[in-house]
Amino acid sequence: MLVASLMALTAGLRLPNLPTRGTWGPEQGAIMENLRSMFETGIPPLVGLPTGEGGLHHGALYFYLLTPAALPSQGLDPIAVAWETALIGVLAVLATWWVAHGVAGPVGGILGALVAAASVTGVVYSSTIDNPNVVPLFAALAVGAAWRAWSREEPRWWLLAAVGQGIAQQLHILAIVGAVPLAVLFLLDVRRRKGQWRQMLRIGTGSLLIVAAGYVPMLIHELATGFSDLSAAASAGAGTYPISLTREVLGLPARSVAYWLGLTGEQATWSVIAVGVAAAILLGAAISSAFLGPRTRRPPARWIVLVLLASTTSLALILRIKGNYLPSVAEWYLAPLGPVVFALLGIGAGVLWEKGQLGRTLAVALIGVLVAWNIAHEPPSVAYDGGWPAAAAAGARVVATTRGDPVFFTDSSRAPLDYYSYPFRVAGGNLSTAPSSRWVVVTCFDAWRSATGVMTPCGPDGDAAHLAADPTLSGLSAVDSFVPAYGRTIGIYRRQD
Repeated sequence: MLVASLMALTAGLRLPNLPTRGTWGPEQGAIMENLRSMFETGIPPLVGLPTGEGGLHHGALYFYLLTPAALPSQGLDPIAVAWETALIGVLAVLATWWVAHGVAGPVGGILGALVAAASVTGVVYSSTIDNPNVVPLFAALAVGAAWRAWSREEPRWWLLAAVGQGIAQQLHILAIVGAVPLAVLFLLDVRRRKGQWRQMLRIGTGSLLIVAAGYVPMLIHELATGFSDLSAAASAGAGTYPISLTREVLGLPARSVAYWLGLTGEQATWSVIAVGVAAAILLGAAISSAFLGPRTRRPPARWIVLVLLASTTSLALILRIKGNYLPSVAEWYLAPLGPVVFALLGIGAGVLWEKGQLGRTLAVALIGVLVAWNIAHEPPSVAYDGGWPAAAAAGARVVATTRGDPVFFTDSSRAPLDYYSYPFRVAGGNLSTAPSSRWVVVTCFDAWRSATGVMTPCGPDGDAAHLAADPTLSGLSAVDSFVPAYGRTIGIYRRQD
């Protein structure tokens, strides 16, 4: 009954207003364009979305995962894909409960998963189409299955752990950091099973093969392109903003907690301080139980602490070696750690629950503070950019203006074109790859303009500067200019007959 109520709350926070709640931008356009192209050509993609490291890509498994939702419309209905994303988000909370139940017990499992259900970050993940947003479900499967393999002394659970980890690191390349604590626990499991090395060898080999199977599409791509991704990974150097290893090793665990509790970027108000104090008490209780608690509670608490610290340390090392291309670690790098954070909070709540009536009251109160904060800060029913409906309306407006003629798209902010070229296609537009086309559409995304160093503002002046800089885009006259969403502009231009 409690789990059913938990799932009802989770669905109630994630499923309403899906068409307008999720944001729409270059990432969403690129994902849907890849799905549309896959159905149109009949050729499945071999790699996923590009990463920030030059020609390096995520795995193609994300597109395969979305195929059931995209199939009925042949990739022309983002709302169907948003529904699948939301349902995966609901299952991620169920998987988080499974992890927390295994390490924190029945009470701690429910209380930790309750925070996961209310998490504003989790709700945003469930509302928006993007590859990191579906990682938590599979990261939770990996962590929970690995613990059951150890605690129940049933090695076959390692195979499920391999499935979860293999999928997670295909969905986002940096989810590979979750493999580090799994490998540590597996080696410890092998060590304690001295008389069962043949069985563990079979399990280990099977697990490696499961993870390796996810790389088959990318291997085909590499063989066909002369190992382009491998070359990109090898040649990618330090970014403009190299990170501090010490700062990130020490700070990433805390940032993971803050991110999944919806505290990132918040001002230090009294309510934020209350949430921070509540989380600190719960985490303190959990960590202390890993070393000072009853012997039966120490191993599961140590496992979750190991996952958090090993994953964040590995992430810091990877970013330090390659150089981070952003001024700070991108928040979506922390996607695999959500279930771990909530399990750790559940362990802390479970520890307090066992301290008698006062402890139970305190556990409920602290969890209540976290839940109340997150529910009070849920994303609005309509995204700031209007979501897919606003993008679809913009695409239809361009189609109505250009009247079925071929249209060439270009972007003055250097953003990928799909965020408006895809809605244009869906509306029946005739997309051209020739700059000499009679019609030219100039899009601009202010956030991308700032990130890419484009100095001219979005709008007619920025369009004029962009067109003047490209000789192939000369002889154009303005026909229409409008703001399809906050911080974005679209200009429609036509060549003189």
